[in-house]
Amino acid sequence: MRSKKPNIPKLREQLNAALRGDKFDVALGLYDELAAAEPNDPRWPQRRGDLHRRMKHDDKAIESYEVAVQLYAKQGFVARAAAMAKLILQIDDTRLDVLARVDPDEARRLHREQRHDVVTAVADPSSVVPGPLPSDLEPTPMVVPPPPPSPALAAAGAAPGAAAPRIAPPVPTAPKPVPPPTAVRTPAPVAAAVPGSVDAPTPPPLPAPRGPLPPPRAPLPPVVAAPPPPAPSPAAAVVPPPLPGPRPPVPPPLPSMDTADREAALPRPRRRKSISVSAVDLRPVLDAEDDELRFSDVDEDEAIDIDLSAMELDDSQMMTRPSEEVSDHAVLLFDEEEDDDDRRKSAEQLAALPSISLFAEVPPAALSRLIKDADLIELGRGEFLIRAGDPADSLFVIVSGDLEVDWPGLSTPIPLTEGSVVGEACLLDAVTRRADVRTVTRVSALRIPKTVISEIVAEFPAVDEVLLELLTRRLIGNLLRTNPLFVGFDPDTRAELARLFEVRRATIGTEIFVQSKKTDGLYVPLLGRLDVTQDGRVLGRVRLGTVMGQSAILTRTPAESTVVAVTDALVLRLPAGRFNELAALYPTALMHLSEQSDSVDGEHISIIPGPA
Repeated sequence: MRSKKPNIPKLREQLNAALRGDKFDVALGLYDELAAAEPNDPRWPQRRGDLHRRMKHDDKAIESYEVAVQLYAKQGFVARAAAMAKLILQIDDTRLDVLARVDPDEARRLHREQRHDVVTAVADPSSVVPGPLPSDLEPTPMVVPPPPPSPALAAAGAAPGAAAPRIAPPVPTAPKPVPPPTAVRTPAPVAAAVPGSVDAPTPPPLPAPRGPLPPPRAPLPPVVAAPPPPAPSPAAAVVPPPLPGPRPPVPPPLPSMDTADREAALPRPRRRKSISVSAVDLRPVLDAEDDELRFSDVDEDEAIDIDLSAMELDDSQMMTRPSEEVSDHAVLLFDEEEDDDDRRKSAEQLAALPSISLFAEVPPAALSRLIKDADLIELGRGEFLIRAGDPADSLFVIVSGDLEVDWPGLSTPIPLTEGSVVGEACLLDAVTRRADVRTVTRVSALRIPKTVISEIVAEFPAVDEVLLELLTRRLIGNLLRTNPLFVGFDPDTRAELARLFEVRRATIGTEIFVQSKKTDGLYVPLLGRLDVTQDGRVLGRVRLGTVMGQSAILTRTPAESTVVAVTDALVLRLPAGRFNELAALYPTALMHLSEQSDSVDGEHISIIPGPA
């Protein structure tokens, strides 16, 4: 006789009634029935573990959470699996064996399906990972905290642990190979962060109109990473590369297989060139006018694609839950809002977000270290995850729930949800938070201290590149969603604009802006140090992540200051000519730019004052 199919809606209704009536033994039995009826749903063992923990049944709570860890990881929800592992360690800190069960294979497969190229720190014998470039210069380590600040610095608001990430230096004229560093050097303390501003440059005259943009190029076949090609002559003609083409089709899911077979079957995408190693130097063109500073654009085969997902650019896709809330008690034990799977991010959607790389594209030992030393934060509705003015000392990965960012100058908050990263300023030299981040629903998040990130990078240098990609995507996404120059564009146009950004290296001594000269685009410094001078006097250094040259997109006023790289630096560059070519295709964008040009009066660069 065929067994009767469980009535899932009825079981859920009975479970809610049992929880609201504090009939916890009955609720545990119903959790067991639901887990048996839906054995692949990790939420049932998770909630059963929550109830056991509330009832002080620690051993049974751990058993339930272990099942949830494996189910979440198997389905690609690696951040949730990591959170379940943290719950086990909170109950029993000797259970380090659970860290190995946070298997990122499925999340990595989904991530590589979503992106046509990846930055990874996971060893891949099918590829050759480029090593450090030979140089006579010392490498600058990534996110290594400086010595504790002096009392004067602390009083001025400087947070301990603020330092710039490491970037690979350029190839000198006479290269002298050096082995990869085995130890990191702590940078010297920096001046206290006191906001300042100077006027920034503006763009040169745009070239004569060209024909329509070339058609999208087809995806490139897999290649093996090779040494960078010789730099082209500065006198060579410069032709901007075409817009990136569409992503290749997503392959079908892999059938069930063991871990070894699955690893062998993982997609092998074209390995992206190392961001810090392969970034092309800023090279002034020889045919620039006397009153302008203009750099060559990147050739197509040298470009580093910055391919942001729709969710990183479209606020309407971020919120996952309805506005109507249920009681905190119901959310804690049985989240009715999660009953509708359409309101939850799928593993495929999460795989397109920057946070997935922190879990799926780092070595297993680094992942275990990250989970072990992270903190699991659980907040109710209306609480602050971050307050403006707080020290920028940690990175947060949202595991579940919704939040809003009150960004200065924006009339409406920016939504965040599961899979989002917040607090990436800790990877820069920022010493304080710029915005409030408040919860909309109950929220779980993993807090990764900056000191932990620094230690992981010191032990696993390849993780540096994963963090750099995360930082690059977050800065471009934030810029396109918060800067007045871009907020009037629709999400599709923002995605096209994101592809126009170049990752470039400014070698020591490179002048990005020159006083009294027009410049050629918008720049955002990622790593290194840029000093600002005016009339030969050093005003200070540019705060990393600062947007420079906004007026270069809109006006033609010469720069009022000089910005020069005093160390090797990485910058994001949006050429003014390519921006205006794209904007010309969108009439509403031109109207928005016209409005912005009327309101822009010079460019204000956020600097940290003081001499070098």
